[in-house]
Amino acid sequence: MVSVAAAGTPAALITCLNFLALPNSDAPHAKWLMRDTKEPSATLKIVSQGDTEVTLAYPLYRKNDPLSTPSGGQARVTFQLNNGKLVPLGKIPPASSTAALSRQ
Repeated sequence: MVSVAAAGTPAALITCLNFLALPNSDAPHAKWLMRDTKEPSATLKIVSQGDTEVTLAYPLYRKNDPLSTPSGGQARVTFQLNNGKLVPLGKIPPASSTAALSRQ
């Protein structure tokens, strides 16, 4: 099972996520898999998660948006467990605020 580690942080303050594979009968110890991105996002939400997938929603910011009010909608990216690695099934939005739409 894939677990999303956010260390008890309120959802509005989550800026990156660590993914873990939880222990089970095949693998008795939790194993760190990856972070969703190298650079933190302004915020993100966990939309859904299951045994082999987790979907994150990244709010999208336009160039002059304040951090409290993203106006570019959201990008949902599903990460799927594949041979012991979580693979994004879609494009993760850029972190740079100079992009037309970004995670800021």
